[in-house]
Amino acid sequence: MRWLSSCYISQIGIRFEIRLCKCITEVISMRIIAVGICIGICIVVQPCTTATLFNGDFERVHDNKPVGWEGDCVARGGKVWRWRYFKARFNTREYRRIRIYLRMQFAVGKVWFDDVSVSGLKIANASFEQAYGNDITAWQQDDVGRTIFIDRAIAHSGKCSVRIECKQKRMSRIWQTVDCKPNTWHDFSFWAQCEGIKFNIAYGEIYGIKPDGSHGKILTQVGNMAGTTDEEHGNYVCEIRRDALGDALAWRFAQLPPNANLLLRCDVKTERLNEGVAIFRIADANGHALGRVTAERKVGWQSLAVNVKTPTTGRIKIALGIENGRGTVWFDNIKVMKHSIVPPPQKITWLPASDNFKLTRDAVIVVRDGASGRDLTGVQMLQREVHHIARIKLPIVEASKWHGGRAIIVGEANAPHVARTIAEEKITVPNRDEGYALIVTPKRIVVAGHDPAGTFYGIMTLLQMLVRYGDDAEIVAVRIEDYPDLPFRCTYGLYAGNAQIAAETFARLKLNAVLYESGAYYSLDDERIR
Repeated sequence: MRWLSSCYISQIGIRFEIRLCKCITEVISMRIIAVGICIGICIVVQPCTTATLFNGDFERVHDNKPVGWEGDCVARGGKVWRWRYFKARFNTREYRRIRIYLRMQFAVGKVWFDDVSVSGLKIANASFEQAYGNDITAWQQDDVGRTIFIDRAIAHSGKCSVRIECKQKRMSRIWQTVDCKPNTWHDFSFWAQCEGIKFNIAYGEIYGIKPDGSHGKILTQVGNMAGTTDEEHGNYVCEIRRDALGDALAWRFAQLPPNANLLLRCDVKTERLNEGVAIFRIADANGHALGRVTAERKVGWQSLAVNVKTPTTGRIKIALGIENGRGTVWFDNIKVMKHSIVPPPQKITWLPASDNFKLTRDAVIVVRDGASGRDLTGVQMLQREVHHIARIKLPIVEASKWHGGRAIIVGEANAPHVARTIAEEKITVPNRDEGYALIVTPKRIVVAGHDPAGTFYGIMTLLQMLVRYGDDAEIVAVRIEDYPDLPFRCTYGLYAGNAQIAAETFARLKLNAVLYESGAYYSLDDERIR
């Protein structure tokens, strides 16, 4: 465990900025004065990839489909899509005029439009054959000759198309206003192709126009030629779309390490998924479920993770898509990882998944006789976490009252109930301050500390080993020997929330000091604040 002396906590992922800090504290009349001198060293702690998933980033594409994937998926972004036909039905509602937009929405790349149509209505210069230079007849447009061009080399029909090309993230569009009858149904359609769309999308849409000329409601949007939000998503992503209510899935089989505790991650982005859910689902080769997770309906990319205990063959089936819904979902960056421990231990051995400790009602937590107060702080955190994960409240039992059975045995290495187990499991406890050893087997878990602080930090590591596999809650099988490199490990921050939650968060990261700043500091002379 590379326990350095200060940690700045980011709220995104598990990225931490580690700082070396020299701190002087002085207590004067119950007031704590803290002075910090910091030198920043940036360290990124991430779960390590343990197996390669072929085309998990969807960068290999053939005939507009991700190579190796089957089902209802296409590749989006990257190189040219050939001409595709887009169509959507809409009602004019109360409006007597509508405005047709063809646009690139804060994206980078190129998109071509041609042969625009609204059934029953007259669209002037719908195939863009008439233009003066890059100024398109009958259409209004942004940035003529800068982002909007007439392309006389590429067209779906005739000799010309309109090309929107942005080299920086920006909105660029063309539009035309057309008279219509209220409460009438029409079909809006066009042909489009794109190249290298990144960061957002290109599409066509129609707005109702109020009598004063301002925008009314959006009546339809179609196309959604999606790019990605940032460079982490490469040239291509996997798109799954469903127009009618139902399921749309893409899947592939993969060979992973057998009998292993693994974490599968993916990035997902949804659009107009107003019904159903976006799912990331793992099963064995025979279709028996190993784990699944669903995405929230929110703007932008989000990360999904599924804990998986691989079968003895190591062969799994990965499925992703839309379940009982309609809309558009994009997936990218599917990765296979080992479970991570933060901070990483000095020595760790991952054991087979068949050696996991199942959290069941017959298990207990065993502590030394007479343990109370601060001795039970870590144990009570463990008890709460197990209850949260498994909906089981494990009893805390003193060693003299424990008569065997499945147990989590906690204590210092010299305690009789721990010493016996250490000998049986052949565990070596580091002879270092705040050091500990931890082993997880099917029948028992042992957390043995060199001292009380070591025992506590061993429990903090154990908390990170709790996982759910479908309906089962387990603790991942592992052997660990660990101790800190530095005796002083501090964080600095402004904390306006629950102090108990903050303290537990710091404890899980094995920090042992806090430079605390609060507005209350300036009112410490007030007896109520003290």
